[in-house]
Order: sequence, then C-alpha cells, then structure tokens
Amino acid sequence: MLHSPGSQLREMSLFHCPVGAVSAVHLGEASQLRAASVESQAFSTRLPAVWMMTGYTATVTVRLKQGVLDPEAKTTERALERLGFELSELRAADVFEIDIEADSPGAARERVTEMTERLLANPTLHDYEIEVESQ
Repeated sequence: MLHSPGSQLREMSLFHCPVGAVSAVHLGEASQLRAASVESQAFSTRLPAVWMMTGYTATVTVRLKQGVLDPEAKTTERALERLGFELSELRAADVFEIDIEADSPGAARERVTEMTERLLANPTLHDYEIEVESQ
C-alpha cells in the first residue's frame, strides 16, 4: 500500500522481537514506517529460520523410582481393593504435555529433557519418559 510521506498510517507491520518471535506493532507516522521498513529489511535475512520452526507436543511422564515410598498410590490401591478390584501393584504418575517450537524432534526432546531435569522431576526420586510428536 502506498502513502504520501506525511500521511498518518493505521496498519500493522512485522518486527523482530528480542526473544526471536515475530510480532505486530501499530505504526503512526510515515517516518516510523520507513524506520520499520529498514528494520524489516535487516530482519528479512533471518526470517526463514523463524518459519522453519515446527510445532511439537512433548508428553513427559514422571513417576517415583522403584522402591521409593508412594503414599498416594498405596492409598488409591487400598481404596480400589475395598471396591472389589484385584490388582498386583499401582503406581501414581504425573503427566505433562508441553507444546514447543523447535527445528527438529531431537531439538525439541533436548529442550524438554532440560526442563524435566531442572524442574519437573527430581533425578534422585523420579524416573521419567519423554515422547515427542509433531503437531
């Protein structure tokens, strides 16, 4: 869309955020559009890398290691037995689904593994499994 140099603009333009995402901003003066245009020209060489990212869903299952006391599972197991269900063992687990953008399934798994080891699971007490699927 062409505008005269002094005209007021009311449109959205793309710019590069510090976190590597593409966002939209509202531009007022034409001079701001020219400044944004210079920025977008510098950004355009990096744009394909952003668009090559793919969405993945990682499912992380965290459970206590074998031999670690699991009071939640024991309570649930006893309640199920009182209801007439027979079972040999019951383990409780936490399941986290994480939607993440990454270059490849391996890169997504690596980032989710770091998240899991830093926050979601205590390696001393927990075992975990990670499954990664394309969205």
